[in-house]
Amino acid sequence: MIDLEFERRVRDAAMAWLDAQNPSRSRLFRYDDVSDFTFEGERIPLLPTQQGIRKPAVLSAALSIRTTYTPPGEAPPYNDTVGLDGLHRYKYRGTDPEHHENVALRMAFRYHLPLIWFVGAYRPGFYFALYFGHR
Repeated sequence: MIDLEFERRVRDAAMAWLDAQNPSRSRLFRYDDVSDFTFEGERIPLLPTQQGIRKPAVLSAALSIRTTYTPPGEAPPYNDTVGLDGLHRYKYRGTDPEHHENVALRMAFRYHLPLIWFVGAYRPGFYFALYFGHR
């Protein structure tokens, strides 16, 4: 059984922590900038290390997703895109919809849990953090 109140508390705390780490409101972060978040004494890095979907062990649903930076003129490694409507579209991990990370992403969607989307920007290792929906 998913503890929705706990899931929301972690997300609210993570997003508030990101706001506090970046007072300029540019929401531009390096990987190291977002690895020190703690919740109730437990360290929870917010950005996935290698994979694109981050589901910490303490959560039932994905907390964040990542799209890597692709230099101009190069083909992106994944099919993450911006649609004609200006909305971002995130591609599942691999081709198996039942992969545990894809399941965790769907669970966040199913329960209307906010996600943090780290979008690669300017050069490798820099990310814009897109998020909303926290209290």
